[in-house]
Amino acid sequence: MSLWSSECKPAWIVPIVPSGRELQASAWLARNGINAWYPTDTIYVRDPRRPDKRIPKIKAAVGGYLFVHTNRIPVRDFWVRRSLGKITDIFHWGDKLVMMGDGAFGEMRQMPDRLEAMRQAAIEAATIRVGDTATITGGNMNGWTITVDSISGGVAFFDAPIGKGKVELERLVK
Repeated sequence: MSLWSSECKPAWIVPIVPSGRELQASAWLARNGINAWYPTDTIYVRDPRRPDKRIPKIKAAVGGYLFVHTNRIPVRDFWVRRSLGKITDIFHWGDKLVMMGDGAFGEMRQMPDRLEAMRQAAIEAATIRVGDTATITGGNMNGWTITVDSISGGVAFFDAPIGKGKVELERLVK
């Protein structure tokens, strides 16, 4: 038996996979001659050997879904059985398989760029610069609102009622 039942006009199908298993499912599809795509996002996790270091990790931006461009209709039950749990279903509405045109996926393909732009905007909004007003978090100056006079080596310098003060940038929030 084949993974496909018949031909159709080119469209996108959406295999459903266990969340976090997108890479294994897309590898299984690739071994069967099927190219799958899913949007990814880079996150940073702590290195267990060096807690002060973060390492990049690629994860699916839309967990649990793959996207396959095809001109054939898949046999749902056969995909599920033959993949041995890598694919749990193919997106459908009732008994009808949902197949979407290219227009619907044009937006999806832009998702990684949009997520990166949002991440950069958040970093930009949180970055402390000379002249910014910030609040100190933690320590004996917790809650003080300061105006940053200068920054050097990860330390912000400011005028305090008792003279010049300094605080690590990690302890400041805008």
